[in-house]
Amino acid sequence: MNRYLRSILVLLLLQGVAWLTYRHLLSAPITSLDDVAVLADAQRQGALFGEMWRHVGTYFSQPLLQLVFLLEYRLFGLDPAGYYAVNIVLHGLNAMLVYLLANMLFAGQRIALPAALLFLLGVGHYSKPLMTIAGTESLLLTLFYLVVLFGLIRDDLHHGGRLTSRWFALALAVYLLAGLTRPASLAILLCLVAYKLFFYHTRGRRAVWSANLWVLLLVGVGFSVAQQLWGYHEPLVRFRHPEGTVGVTLGSVKNIFRYLNLMVFPLQTSELLTASGRLVRWFYEARHVIRALVSLAIVSFSFFGFVFGNRPLRFFIAWTYLTVVPFAALSHPGDWLNIQYLYMAAVGLDVVIAVGTVGAVSLLARHPRKRWVPALAPLVLVAMSLSVHFRLHARNLRRAHQPHVREAVQLLQAAAPASLPGRRP
Repeated sequence: MNRYLRSILVLLLLQGVAWLTYRHLLSAPITSLDDVAVLADAQRQGALFGEMWRHVGTYFSQPLLQLVFLLEYRLFGLDPAGYYAVNIVLHGLNAMLVYLLANMLFAGQRIALPAALLFLLGVGHYSKPLMTIAGTESLLLTLFYLVVLFGLIRDDLHHGGRLTSRWFALALAVYLLAGLTRPASLAILLCLVAYKLFFYHTRGRRAVWSANLWVLLLVGVGFSVAQQLWGYHEPLVRFRHPEGTVGVTLGSVKNIFRYLNLMVFPLQTSELLTASGRLVRWFYEARHVIRALVSLAIVSFSFFGFVFGNRPLRFFIAWTYLTVVPFAALSHPGDWLNIQYLYMAAVGLDVVIAVGTVGAVSLLARHPRKRWVPALAPLVLVAMSLSVHFRLHARNLRRAHQPHVREAVQLLQAAAPASLPGRRP
């Protein structure tokens, strides 16, 4: 009972911190054409709700995601505050799953709560998915992914990987109902394999390619084939390198480290950068040297973490790399990288930061004045992440007043039913 009570209190704490940190989003308007497109699509699907579910492709095109969007549209209509409130709740739930996962793997090591708070406060992903209606997709899919991983790992760690376990049933049900067929679904399988390898002895030397993993693989392949045949699909990889396969491979490897850099050093060419102060632009001018040092630090910590770290630390280091891989070959305008892809990857980074901080504080336990100095590093990362978040929010507010966005919102308002919540007369 104490364990369940503690989990409830942590959930309330995380939700409270989430609302205190991101409550300013509730007053934001519709800020982008992507959000207009999402609402327009919900408007079309809502009018044909019955027909939509009679089409076989719907069952292979993330049905739970569609249902949530349609439910939100029925409840909130064109009022963005409701969508942003759902985003905050989902983000708090994801942070809770980070806590549960870290608490399960780092038993008694006081890692879970610092890791969950770092993730909640945007370290590594800068809370970008929270700031748009379209961002609900990333938040919701990450919730599904984390539930599936938590259920499968708990089943394997505490129930011998039995197919009759309620945790395996939960993971499989979410995997089936959510129709997880996006590129990030590959990261689930890769992370599960990494867990089975790193915890091989803890698991009683059971086979890595166990029955539960084969079931998940078969379901995933079946869903992917069905989606390609009947459901909505898009190319998993869009090549932009004229050099062909070699260029794509080298560019993808480079992108992996660029994404890892972006989680620690969030500067890339954008209108946000050009509108920033002289100090920020100075850091950007020195980006090549800084990125080289950050890359060296990442590779060095990864190497020594693998060699000298414990099993959970190795797993979350692997998590950070594996969750970036599915997005490394996706094309973007110029050299721009999508921060939204870092949302799930930040889980691994934040756990690793928490491990390093707690370990350093423990090593300095005999030095009362110095022992809390290592905590400055995550505090600096939190301050930087929140600063980037508020800058992104200010940019979104400016975009909301651009003529083409205002015109699109007015057209959306005009086409909406008179009884729809949030519709202006």
